[in-house]
Amino acid sequence: MKKIVLVLSVFIFLLAPIIGKAQILSVGTVTPSSDPKFYNSIINATKALEYMNGYVIKAGQVFSFNNVVGRRTTERGFVIGLSGSSLGYYKDLGGGVCEASTAAYRAAASLGLQIIERHHHNGPVVYAPNGDDAAVDWPYWDLKFRNTLNYDLTIKSYKDNNGNLIVDLCKEDYPDRNYNVTVCVNGEQMTFDDSTKPFISQNRVFVPYRILAEKLGAKVDWDGATNTVTTTLNNISVKFTIESNTFTVNNQSYTSDVDPFISDDGTTYVPARFLLTGLNVNLNFDSTKGQLLIND
Repeated sequence: MKKIVLVLSVFIFLLAPIIGKAQILSVGTVTPSSDPKFYNSIINATKALEYMNGYVIKAGQVFSFNNVVGRRTTERGFVIGLSGSSLGYYKDLGGGVCEASTAAYRAAASLGLQIIERHHHNGPVVYAPNGDDAAVDWPYWDLKFRNTLNYDLTIKSYKDNNGNLIVDLCKEDYPDRNYNVTVCVNGEQMTFDDSTKPFISQNRVFVPYRILAEKLGAKVDWDGATNTVTTTLNNISVKFTIESNTFTVNNQSYTSDVDPFISDDGTTYVPARFLLTGLNVNLNFDSTKGQLLIND
């Protein structure tokens, strides 16, 4: 293999972090009633979604609807809506937020998270004909569920263009991304479009796999049926599966602390060390110059 030098010049201080895109894991949807009497209830539910939007549920953490949405007061944007069920409705400040809590419950249940606290209304509600409602009442009744996954979840909650109330539970793909990275191979600076830029996150440099592997002279094959990538370079064969932390080099198994992933734009990203360790290239980081040097 001819000598290969890959230089990534990193000037982190020149750019603020750029927020990465999130992978939606589950969706909870509530379709509100079109009856005009529920107009204010929808306002309250939408306001509750605003308070939930962007909230991060750490791995192992318990989410509390009441803690996140907070007390329903006029100062916080809530209005007089309707609480109760088809057995009887009554005017209530913040009435209608149960539609937002129900959307959150559906998202959590769909993802298989541990439901710690959940209540039913005292009768049927129009937006939950199957009984999958989640009634809340400050400060007594709450919706609580635990993030039982080994990574953080981010809530994306909003009212869509059709008037549906939506709660997405998302996995952030390295939200602290900084894209101010230049890549040079054998003295030639590479160019990337917006969907394939390398970036820095969590003290790692992530690179677009196929572009870098092929620049190093490797052949890359993709099996869409199994989400498996096979790379060959001279007498080396590297094989890995998307979102799996194990990979093989000439059929010998290795483990990485970071999974390869596909961005929303369809680009497969791996940490530079993951890629280059597999292809038997040495890696050294010069912290004084902010450069990552790779030689064969």
